[in-house]
Amino acid sequence: MAVSAEYMIEQVRLRSGLRSNQFFNNEQIAGFLSDAYSDIRDKFGVKFQGWFSDTQAFTLTGGIGQNTFDLSTVEDLELVLGVDYVDASGNHYTVPELASFAERNALNGAFPVGYVGPTFNGAAPAGQRYQLLGNTLSILPPTSSGGNYQLIYMPMALKLAEPVTTEFDIDPLDQMQDSGTELRIALANADFEASDVGGTVTIDWGTPNESFSGTYPIATVLSSTFIGTGLPFPAGSFTNPATGTASKTVQPADTVPELPQLMTPWSEYLVILASIAVRTGREKGISDLEARLIPLEARITTMAKQRSQGVKRAPKTGAYGWGGSWGGGYGPGW
Repeated sequence: MAVSAEYMIEQVRLRSGLRSNQFFNNEQIAGFLSDAYSDIRDKFGVKFQGWFSDTQAFTLTGGIGQNTFDLSTVEDLELVLGVDYVDASGNHYTVPELASFAERNALNGAFPVGYVGPTFNGAAPAGQRYQLLGNTLSILPPTSSGGNYQLIYMPMALKLAEPVTTEFDIDPLDQMQDSGTELRIALANADFEASDVGGTVTIDWGTPNESFSGTYPIATVLSSTFIGTGLPFPAGSFTNPATGTASKTVQPADTVPELPQLMTPWSEYLVILASIAVRTGREKGISDLEARLIPLEARITTMAKQRSQGVKRAPKTGAYGWGGSWGGGYGPGW
């Protein structure tokens, strides 16, 4: 069951003693909740990488200067978790990160003048590695870097916020239209924007158009006064001049209305931290909230500790770096 920002805001008001008091408005409380969400997300993010992961495919042609991917193109990137090489059959192979910054030139594909002796460079690389330098991700060695890859990363956390509802007047020329493929709605006073896609429009039409009243999705924004719903045109005939009332409900850009499902068991942690912030701002006591926070933080620490124990990956052994697991390949070319 999802836990909404609206519900948590109500709980913060209850725990902090605000209730109907507007010393802090809902937007400010949502900000405290967002800070608390970022806090627990950071605690779990590294330990439970799969919880907060997204992917971005990229392709490299390979060779000197053609072995890099610009991370600034991934707009919501917060933390790189790993890189996979993806072969022609769609199989994924882990590309380990370069062991240390000191090895940054170990797989550059070049031999120093007069060099004699064994090397990982050039024709005999010991598997691929990736390296991070600022906004640049490099696959090493460059000579064998061509191919398809998948970046696994933690995206930046979106802030929690309540959907915003805006009411507006019905214009006599407003109407429901049948485009032949979907229901479209013209509302002169709605002031639609591209970011409204995903929101809804609720209309209570007056006589004789009552049968068209209801809530409709904003599937496409065709203009500031015209939207497509993606729904079939309902039965009946719309008649102008139109009367009634209307509103649109839209989630603010770069925000979410509820916690991700996997974080719902930890909603109380967010509420307690946000309540402490509210009470501190009001110069009120927080001892009871701190007492409740202690067992919650202990649960988080215990959970993270349990999942972080044990060997994460078998150590490399042997001349070819095999880790003793048939599924543990480090990249193509083995």
